[in-house]
Amino acid sequence: MPDIFDTPNKQKVRKELWVPCFEEIILDLQKRKRFKRAFRYLCLPGPNSICVKHLLDNSIINGSTYIVGIEKTYGVVPQIQDFFSSHFKYGNNFVYLGTFQKLIRENQKFRNKFPFDIAELDISGSFLSITEENGNFVYIDALQRFLSRQAVNCDTNPFRIRRFYLIITSNIEGGFIPPEYLSPYSEDLTSFIKEEILMPYRDRLDHPSFNSLLEKESPDERETNLIAILGINLKIINFGSQNFIIKLNNNPYCYRGRRGGAKMVSLTYICERIRPTHGTNRNMLNFRGRVTNNLIQSLDLVFDTIFLPEPES
Repeated sequence: MPDIFDTPNKQKVRKELWVPCFEEIILDLQKRKRFKRAFRYLCLPGPNSICVKHLLDNSIINGSTYIVGIEKTYGVVPQIQDFFSSHFKYGNNFVYLGTFQKLIRENQKFRNKFPFDIAELDISGSFLSITEENGNFVYIDALQRFLSRQAVNCDTNPFRIRRFYLIITSNIEGGFIPPEYLSPYSEDLTSFIKEEILMPYRDRLDHPSFNSLLEKESPDERETNLIAILGINLKIINFGSQNFIIKLNNNPYCYRGRRGGAKMVSLTYICERIRPTHGTNRNMLNFRGRVTNNLIQSLDLVFDTIFLPEPES
């Protein structure tokens, strides 16, 4: 059985969707005459640091890259640390034990490593999971905290980061929704997403394909996948936009890493730093208009999601 983190479908997603983000942002930085700092990269590398190795092998990043890794399994951390320390400069590589959502909430040392030029959040959980305690979306809440910290540190010298790339991978079949949220929909996750997440956007976006999907009573498998992807995408763009204008950068990729594995989606975003929107009504309207335009543009990209073939083994 192949490494679950390095299956043919996952390799295709990295090559066609993720790598261009690295190439674009690094090229953009290199064009700046005053660009003298290290490229800053946040990742969830996994036990074998596969994506990091690919980027190094193809000279997309190098030993001067400032890299911060997150790993939730205690026994895997030393393996990642050994790899990082042997490939990146001392003082430019760090590995933190924990989950993304817990570290961004509780670990000040981790938060001090911000900002990043690219954040690769390859999470096995679902961005639509809800906490039982307060009803918040677990990863959306963590992403908002992440963007707030990015905003604070982006504005400090010597960084002055005005835009960065965000790579999100999420499970679209699982996740945890408390029973009291699902019970009105006969425990059906798709119905919950349609009514609670997508329907409030209907009048605002008025998109033909979006409206048609919402009206479908019995969506097929592809449409069910699209409903979940739309829910994740709209949450990210709309709820993460207090400090950044967030734009879906390319068609999402939907895939299984291995037969019987979870169905995943990978999405890439450009996040552009904005100034506080308080002030004139005109500024507020301009801001809301830009967010709405990005939401509508993202619908076209999501409806053209690239569905990779089911794995053979």
